[in-house]
Amino acid sequence: MRLIARLAHQAAPVLQEPALLQVRRNHAFEHAAVNLLNSSGYTVSGISLQDGFYLLGDVPTQSVEAAADDALKRLKAGHRHLALHPFCGTNLVTIALLAAPAAYIGFAGSGWTRGLKRLPLMYYAMLALVLFAQSLGMSLQRHVTTESEIGELTLVSVQRVEPPLPFLSGRVTLHRIRTSPRPPASNAPEPNSDAASQAKA
Repeated sequence: MRLIARLAHQAAPVLQEPALLQVRRNHAFEHAAVNLLNSSGYTVSGISLQDGFYLLGDVPTQSVEAAADDALKRLKAGHRHLALHPFCGTNLVTIALLAAPAAYIGFAGSGWTRGLKRLPLMYYAMLALVLFAQSLGMSLQRHVTTESEIGELTLVSVQRVEPPLPFLSGRVTLHRIRTSPRPPASNAPEPNSDAASQAKA
């Protein structure tokens, strides 16, 4: 949506702040990995941080590593659509923020009888609102909560952890994906041959 794009442009100094930008890039990376895992039949969800993200779901670690590696390569190759996901929390929050006030306003000032009469109308109104909110949420993802231009973002590690479920038996499967905003620094360059020969002399 153009309005969201314009607002994001005006908010660029905030959105490009290094720490927030890193979270947005990791969010795009997370979505790309989730999209690839979903296409392979796995059900996963994630949460992004400044130094990477978590994936929740019973997925083989090798599959997570392969998806993460492929996702990073595809984003760097310009596959920006992978940075968006229809079930992102951005979409869900957008739907909730629009639907709750709309339902309140729609039924405000009506008793049970009048409220029941409004129910069919409110049903179609809420359906239209949810469709609009989904589109709005995708636009917010594209311009605000993710950054598909991931720069030199680098995959550092993929670690499987299985913490116990609180108050329940069993464990939950998580994968901790760590990233870095740039590749690790290369080793210090060796002295050039002229300097080395002079030192030997």
